[in-house]
Amino acid sequence: MSRLRKLFGYGRTDNNSNGFHPDRPPPEPYPAPNPYQPSSPTGARSEKPPQYPPPPFEPLPDGDDELPPPSFHGLHLTSPTSNAPSELADAAWAFTDANALAAPARLTASALAAIARGDIGLAPPPPSFRGLTTTATTTAGMSGGGAINVASATGCRDCCLVSALPLYAAGYHYPPPLPGGGGGGACEIYFEVAVERVPAGAAIAIGFVAPPYPGFRLPGWNRGSVAVHGDDGRRYSNDAFGGKDFVRPFADGQTVGLGISFGPAGKRVWFTRDGAPEAAWRLDELRDSREENDPLPGLDGACDVYAAVGIWGGGVKLQIRFHGERGKAC
Repeated sequence: MSRLRKLFGYGRTDNNSNGFHPDRPPPEPYPAPNPYQPSSPTGARSEKPPQYPPPPFEPLPDGDDELPPPSFHGLHLTSPTSNAPSELADAAWAFTDANALAAPARLTASALAAIARGDIGLAPPPPSFRGLTTTATTTAGMSGGGAINVASATGCRDCCLVSALPLYAAGYHYPPPLPGGGGGGACEIYFEVAVERVPAGAAIAIGFVAPPYPGFRLPGWNRGSVAVHGDDGRRYSNDAFGGKDFVRPFADGQTVGLGISFGPAGKRVWFTRDGAPEAAWRLDELRDSREENDPLPGLDGACDVYAAVGIWGGGVKLQIRFHGERGKAC
């Protein structure tokens, strides 16, 4: 879902809000990312131009590629379901221009323990949210972790509900440890949304955001965010247009999940439906820079990352489920 930003600010970039704090670079052994150069899965960059003519390559063996090749021309300018007012998109651009990505937060031991057991909670909803959020006392099929019931009311506009604690705390989870000790492994975070009801004329999204994020926008539309939207099934990564084809739309009664991994091998995002893996892609995939904004700032491992659920419209009923150590490997 993109809702009418599409033809406004096409191809805009934001070099002043890259979120790399000069006083707190990422710890070794990874170098601080350079926001003005393309990212690579390992963080290494060559100062030499590519060899010309290119060397003769041999075909890779079948099955070597873990994920499908990127779609260079899969970017849609509009969503087939619903589109946001252009004035809200302009306000979101102004918000990210005025507010740089936040440095990683310092957390107490009790907060880190809460993250580990899934006692995450929700931050206060933004003003555009109309409805009710309550802590679930019992959750079928869950052992450990925490759950939040959400019900939207008539008049609920585009909004982004964000977890009270980060699922990925950059100051404590980066670089992730290897099984034998030391850094250089991969950190994975994951949560789910159980969809009870989404009426016609309403929509939801599941994603992650790096703060600060405009609360009047669905996740995936702006800097430091990634999401899968339930009405069109498309994936969005700092994409204020129409997203990219990804999965089937969500249905009532389904449980959808989203995960993201941080590590030297790249940033991988995966989607599940009713507990089964369904699709995945890489945030650092090759893309057409003339058509797309950089999806990595805020989601490259240098910033805290929070769970995010987008809602638009009344009558929505869902449950956000955090699984603690079952949903995280850092």
